[in-house]
Amino acid sequence: MSTHYDFKFAQQHCSGCGWTGLGSETAMGDSFDEGAEYHCPTCGERFGFVPYPLLSESLTDPRAPETDRTFAEIAKRGAKKADDDTKP
Repeated sequence: MSTHYDFKFAQQHCSGCGWTGLGSETAMGDSFDEGAEYHCPTCGERFGFVPYPLLSESLTDPRAPETDRTFAEIAKRGAKKADDDTKP
């Protein structure tokens, strides 16, 4: 299974119309708790479901944009604080 960043930075090819481009150039369709569907920006052909990046992926994958990295750092700090707050 490929990761979010694998999809976004790999060449995608539409079997419907022949469009070729990066996954980051595709159109996001329906989104769910765990990820989103992506479609051809030209004809709308569905490429498939792509999971959102895990916090660890956003922090360690060099392809992750700074916004993903920042969100992951904030989320990890919030989780640590919540864990610390529940300790006696």
